[in-house]
Amino acid sequence: MEELEERLPFITKRLRLRDSRRRQFTAIFEHAVDAIIIINMRGIINRFNKAAENIFGYLSDEVMGKNVSMLMPYSYSREHDSYISNYVTTGRKKVIGIGREVEGMRKNGDTFPMELALS
Repeated sequence: MEELEERLPFITKRLRLRDSRRRQFTAIFEHAVDAIIIINMRGIINRFNKAAENIFGYLSDEVMGKNVSMLMPYSYSREHDSYISNYVTTGRKKVIGIGREVEGMRKNGDTFPMELALS
């Protein structure tokens, strides 16, 4: 018990720091002027910021848990999962770290040119 009491200030400080970093990340993420979409290794959307909502026309709740390929025309989406799989299995980057122009697709089906940057 004594050891726990000694460590308590350290643990409390670490928790406060972690909470502060989480708040900072959320503020940056939500107030960025560019769309930021976070996906997992299977291409499933985990986070979708306000700028992404404005650009793509979807609310965050409509895309959460769905494959990011829903935001691409078929010419891109048909290969997207294989690109992710290739990166996960080989570690070879084809687009990561380099920006490129691609087409995005809004909720209403309209396509538009966009600059894609992956990290």
